[in-house]
Amino acid sequence: MIENDGGPAFPHDLQLKDGVEIPIAAGMSLRDYFAAQGMSMAATMLSARGLPAGHDAGVLLAAVAEISYAIADAMLKERAK
Repeated sequence: MIENDGGPAFPHDLQLKDGVEIPIAAGMSLRDYFAAQGMSMAATMLSARGLPAGHDAGVLLAAVAEISYAIADAMLKERAK
């Protein structure tokens, strides 16, 4: 079992203050969302090339995560233009 699942991605926790609903949990960041969307592309790119000799799946998974966040960062940069 995973000890830290990162918390809810899209929480609906609201607090009522002076008759106005205020979110009390921010949820997933836009960067995390973009990284999740880019993950399949990163995995496809890397798996098509195969693992270098002597490397295990952990190396591939770490590369997928790194590339996913690089994609997210590029999307945020482009979005800011």
